[in-house]
Amino acid sequence: MECGSPSARACEGLVVREAELEEILPLRAAVIVAGTDRDSPYFPGDEDETTRHFGAFEGSEPIGCLTFLRNAFEGRPAFQLRGMATRPDRQRAGVGRRLLAEAERLLLRGSDDAPLWCNARTGAVGFYEKTGWRVVSPEFLVEGVGPHVRMLKALGPASDPSTEASTTVVPRERATASESERGPAAREET
Repeated sequence: MECGSPSARACEGLVVREAELEEILPLRAAVIVAGTDRDSPYFPGDEDETTRHFGAFEGSEPIGCLTFLRNAFEGRPAFQLRGMATRPDRQRAGVGRRLLAEAERLLLRGSDDAPLWCNARTGAVGFYEKTGWRVVSPEFLVEGVGPHVRMLKALGPASDPSTEASTTVVPRERATASESERGPAAREET
């Protein structure tokens, strides 16, 4: 069952809200760091004033988390999504979709309509596409983590940089690119 369906119990008691970094670090460590070469659940910029952390909670327990950091996209002001995770026993139940939708709503309410972008693991591309994100790069490798693509979502008409000639939307079928084709920003982790 999924959150939002008439018979859904998967999200009963689930509260999506802005979170403190310390509240979501254990979930990041368990879901994002485990099984990779990473040794820390912290991301550069986690403690910046403009960074916003969000969580889906049952009581005080984080079930899902994500972070939006102010980080330019192709030289324009934007928010980068990082550290999105859902507890494994609650994945594919709509928790992540609900968390992302609510975080996007709260982000838009409290800021300009800057676009959102992320470096998504290739296995998560379908999830993001279902929520309005689109692939804008060929696949690239994040060392120690795995294959990723860059994705973009506009929150308002003024925030869509893909309408400019400098941004190329890449079909998912194009799955490889050299580092020189991806540029230096493509080496960043999710």
